[in-house]
Amino acid sequence: MIGPYVMGEAFGLPDILMMSCITWAERVGVDLPDSMGALRDRIAERPACQRAVKINQQAAR
Repeated sequence: MIGPYVMGEAFGLPDILMMSCITWAERVGVDLPDSMGALRDRIAERPACQRAVKINQQAAR
């Protein structure tokens, strides 16, 4: 990566896709490099991500 997000300095659709892939990989026990965990953490800190997670959790009930 050349910035804090997949395509550089700006957050975008590739980051959303990567977050989904990272989440899936962790759930099934795939060992990921530390950089993937760091990317996951940066994306998870975004308020929009936190809102989306909350909505998904409510929908799953």
